[in-house]
Amino acid sequence: MGIQTSGRLPYQQDRSITKMFYDEFTAFPPQWSALFKKEKWPKGPSIVEADIAGLGGSLTEAAEGEAVEFDVGTEGNKVTRTPKKFQKGFQVTEEAIEDELFGKIAQLPKSLARVAKNTIEVQCAAVLNGAFSTALGKDGQVLCYATHATTRGGTAISNVGAADLDTTSLQAAMQYFQTLVGEDDLPIQMFLRTLVVPIAEQWKANELLRSTGRVFDTGGATYNGVPNKGLVNLNGGYYAPNPSGSPNMLHPSMGVVPAWDVFTYRYLTDSDSWFALSGDADLRCVFKREVRLEKADDVHTGNTVYRCSTRFLPFMNEYRGIYGSPGA
Repeated sequence: MGIQTSGRLPYQQDRSITKMFYDEFTAFPPQWSALFKKEKWPKGPSIVEADIAGLGGSLTEAAEGEAVEFDVGTEGNKVTRTPKKFQKGFQVTEEAIEDELFGKIAQLPKSLARVAKNTIEVQCAAVLNGAFSTALGKDGQVLCYATHATTRGGTAISNVGAADLDTTSLQAAMQYFQTLVGEDDLPIQMFLRTLVVPIAEQWKANELLRSTGRVFDTGGATYNGVPNKGLVNLNGGYYAPNPSGSPNMLHPSMGVVPAWDVFTYRYLTDSDSWFALSGDADLRCVFKREVRLEKADDVHTGNTVYRCSTRFLPFMNEYRGIYGSPGA
């Protein structure tokens, strides 16, 4: 005959486990949310998006009474995205519940919450960590690639560098955004807004942003036997102190570039890679199922089972909003 079982955990203890999980999960703001826009998955199992090349070219000069020239748009790159499922759980025996003395059970929901938070961070960071190898944009190429091509005219677009972060390489990133064209080969306007760097590069990045004097990367050079860093200029084959009055043109106050900022992303795995993001960077983390904790009782063992699960997918379809370099 059927067996009905009541909850193995006392109600108060069960409620405390759930509270401890969500308290830990929401204790600190996640890093990924500073870069990725959180969205809810639309109806259906997948997201399908495609580019429209547009009409391109220019308006046609016409004489009085002359008929208009008609053009057609072209559908371009198409991509289908499907959410991924992640889950992990733990079991508590009825003996552990009865003998609980030192709060050991309470450590499990907190640990599971940290695992869930870390999973989302790692999956989001994989979009940037794989930007040169595995993370694909709408055109089927890796996000940072030397020969992206527009749909209408096949114009080549390179959004990848090959240099360590310094004044020259950051200027190249800024100029990349200033010279972009859309799928219709017409100029579009983007500006660098966020420089994303790993922990090891945060010092140099903030020096590039905040220094009022000119900044160069010394590449490990020394001056009088002392490693040079920061406010330096190349002077006849060696690095000498920066002369006074030489301005840092990367500083927004100089009026050359719009305001930008530095974001130190601890989940970047390459110690010298860096990424420049425009304000229009299409980084999204779309959830089909929010992180949730579920409980069930096993009548055969007396165990109480907890399962944490979620379904989501982070991605970036539009490569134009990113410029990256894996370093030298």
